[in-house]
Amino acid sequence: MFDQLFNQIASTLHTYWVKHESNTTFSNKDVSNNLPPNKIIKKRYRIVKILLRIFPVILLITFCISFYWDFDNITLHLFNSIQSLEGLLRIVSVSGLIGYATNWLAITMLFKPVSKRPLLGQGLVPRQKDRIAVRLADTISRELLSPSHIKSYIAKSDILTTFKQTLLQRTQDMSRDQDFRSEIKNHIHEFVQQLFSDEHFKRSVANLLEEHIHKKIQGDSLNKLALKTYTLIKGADLNDLLIQSLEQIPQDIGTHLEHTDEFYEQLPVFVSDQIDGLEQKILLWIHSIIHQLDIYTYIKEHLESYDESQIEELIRNSTNEELRYIQQLGAVIGFIGGCIIWEPLFSIISISFLILCFYVADQTLHQLNNKYL
Repeated sequence: MFDQLFNQIASTLHTYWVKHESNTTFSNKDVSNNLPPNKIIKKRYRIVKILLRIFPVILLITFCISFYWDFDNITLHLFNSIQSLEGLLRIVSVSGLIGYATNWLAITMLFKPVSKRPLLGQGLVPRQKDRIAVRLADTISRELLSPSHIKSYIAKSDILTTFKQTLLQRTQDMSRDQDFRSEIKNHIHEFVQQLFSDEHFKRSVANLLEEHIHKKIQGDSLNKLALKTYTLIKGADLNDLLIQSLEQIPQDIGTHLEHTDEFYEQLPVFVSDQIDGLEQKILLWIHSIIHQLDIYTYIKEHLESYDESQIEELIRNSTNEELRYIQQLGAVIGFIGGCIIWEPLFSIISISFLILCFYVADQTLHQLNNKYL
């Protein structure tokens, strides 16, 4: 019976809490504001990404063309010297393709083969799955999700401040809501009516009261005489009179519940007075929970439950784009290596000059950005 009352009150509180949610001016910060502008970054480097993606294809086409034409009998005059260009296409294209292929092979060997093979062996990640799980769990639990870091984040953030403001605002809104007041009164009134309609309950209460009354007047002859006289006048014994009085309680409760508006008026004040203590209790609960959590064991067991393909998917989902860039950059580095093979001195001087120009331009733009920000 009490469970039913508590469930009804809890349901009403939830209903009106949600109802006044839209009226609350305080809300959690949009976490998306803390995320890096990925779309802007991707748009900014879209051209570079496209060039990196098509560069290996260009090298492959160049390699195929070199079988039919490769600067045959063509020379280049460099610093009063004559340099033959014959074979240049094949040198730079093969070097670039080798750089791309070696990076692709190295990345593939991280994950493949998934299962151990007689000759090919097993990929580095599948073979070291348990070791990776241990190291990831240790790093995450020690550097990212340590209790001290979590507590520091909670202290710096305005989570609890927002919670307090929201609680006060909702309490004020709900306490002023006449429908909310009426529903709570109805729940209590219905509960009392249901409680005192139970004959067994009334009889138990009457027996308890009668026993208490007799203990109070024990040894007091005058009060005993008065009580006996009263029961004779009423024509019923004390227990029956008490039961009759108990039957009037639901009606009396209904009348008194109409005068409980002062409680709702004082409720926001009470919550405001207790809110700081509640904040401290919440902090203590959070600290207790954090220290009881074994984050390292949880992460370690969770990762160890993954099979090899899930580990691969986990790593690829977080680093796939970067791995692809590494693979494609291998073609660019190989191409540069081919140029050095073709003409070492000229290529080194030219590449060094380009790197210097790139560095100077980057420093200049960086200073300009800091100046106008």
